[in-house]
Amino acid sequence: MDKGQVLGSSLSLGWRLILIAAITLFVALTVGSVFSAKQDVRKAEASILAERITGCIAKEGIVEPNFDLKGCFIEDNEIYVSANLKSLETNFSRSIESGSPEMKVFCRVEQEEGKKYPSCISQKYYVLIDNKKIERGMLELSIGVKKYESNV
Repeated sequence: MDKGQVLGSSLSLGWRLILIAAITLFVALTVGSVFSAKQDVRKAEASILAERITGCIAKEGIVEPNFDLKGCFIEDNEIYVSANLKSLETNFSRSIESGSPEMKVFCRVEQEEGKKYPSCISQKYYVLIDNKKIERGMLELSIGVKKYESNV
């Protein structure tokens, strides 16, 4: 083997190593940026909680007029839930709240970027109310999730 072949093969090997290093660096930076980015999952948590609370209150789509939020997945002081049940046929109405009441105020405040506010959602569901006779009704849930440190 002469000097030209040795030099050519070592240059070829050098370019291959540089190419492999560049690809490895690109993959590491791409994966690192995806997994190190902070994602706010509080709205998703509030939406899932709303579905669970609705299932807890409205068993098979029927709500008892004296429903309660106890046992409906609200054991955390960083969660606020307001449930308003209104009949669409009579003047029956019932509202109950659970959780941290100061979050109710923060959910109504216009949120500024960079400030720590709870993430809030409001959802409405058509339900049946078993109020001596079956009535059509509307269940409105307002849910706030604080959890700044664990979910952001």
